[in-house]
Amino acid sequence: MPSFVCSDVLIQLDGIRALRSEYILMYGEVSPTSDVTTKEAAHQIQQLLESEILALKDRVWVLFYTEIFPEFVEKKTDYAVIKELNSGNNAILALRVLADGGIATADDDGTLKIFEFDTEDTVRGFYGGASSLTALQVLSDGTLISGGDDYLIRLWHRKVDGVYEIIDLLEGHTESVIAFQILPDGRIVSAARDKTVRIWKKGRWNKYECIQTIEEYPDNIMALQVLPDGRIVIGGDDKIVRILERDHEGVYRIAYILEGHTDYVLTLQVLSNGRIISGSHDDTIRVWEQDSYGVYSCIHVLKDHLDSVYALQVLPDERIVSGSSDGLIKIWELDATRNYKCIETLNDTAYKQAIFALQVLSDGRIISGDANGTVKIWDGHKVG
Repeated sequence: MPSFVCSDVLIQLDGIRALRSEYILMYGEVSPTSDVTTKEAAHQIQQLLESEILALKDRVWVLFYTEIFPEFVEKKTDYAVIKELNSGNNAILALRVLADGGIATADDDGTLKIFEFDTEDTVRGFYGGASSLTALQVLSDGTLISGGDDYLIRLWHRKVDGVYEIIDLLEGHTESVIAFQILPDGRIVSAARDKTVRIWKKGRWNKYECIQTIEEYPDNIMALQVLPDGRIVIGGDDKIVRILERDHEGVYRIAYILEGHTDYVLTLQVLSNGRIISGSHDDTIRVWEQDSYGVYSCIHVLKDHLDSVYALQVLPDERIVSGSSDGLIKIWELDATRNYKCIETLNDTAYKQAIFALQVLSDGRIISGDANGTVKIWDGHKVG
């Protein structure tokens, strides 16, 4: 089987399509060297990618897996809760899946919690340094990044005994840090309510330094995303989605303005075809596409939630998953007319709690974090 070495995470859609012919034969056949089946190859490559690009797992793995091995993507339906974990009574504002299968949560009481699944479920909780943690991300080496209402960014390293310690402290923001993303070259992007986006690069002594502060947003930033080509997408209180791209000097500047929402933009995601998804306080989800002339327009408006849309994710089969303060998780799929339709609503209890955080796994499971401090793992039945 050809080797796949991910020296960095600059995985773009055209490159993924080019790799397709190297890795996949027709259904069920073996690799060119006849040493492994394509299904085994898919599993090996999945393991490699998950270890090397965990920080971009929720974005890059969807692109890679669906393009190279679409016949092995498991489509599921009839989702139900298979595990429920309690993080306390404070809202979970962000969550991430760790390399070992554990789950990290950032809670409204300033606690960073790690749920581990060994012989029995355990939870480690420790003070995250702020009275409220609002942002969480994980780097490829397992380092956690947290941010909150003390304006600081903390990097956490896990010691041998499982305890996390602070290894770096990033200062610069002047209001609550609300989101992190990782650029294809490994730099950290942070967004805050101070109306700025900051880009951090590892410098001397392996400490991160702010190399650019983007101050072109006129209002509080609420949502942040990175496209596979390295462009940055932001949204916030002025109801507008903006796309930032680098100029000839490498400086990020606003290149596109996407208008249509009638209230705050709260969350952003990206599909494998480059389309941008935005969720808003106006209870809707919008899908944006760039045409051949480079112009972005809204091609779909998804309406079924009864309250603000706070979280978006994309399943490996390209269906959209949304979480809302109406307490519901919805799955959206393109129908025969190429319009999105809500095909399933996930609801576990009669007393609904706002959904503030979502993650999806490569096998189609969904993880949610709610306003009551509960993490739920959802799984469905395979289709076909």
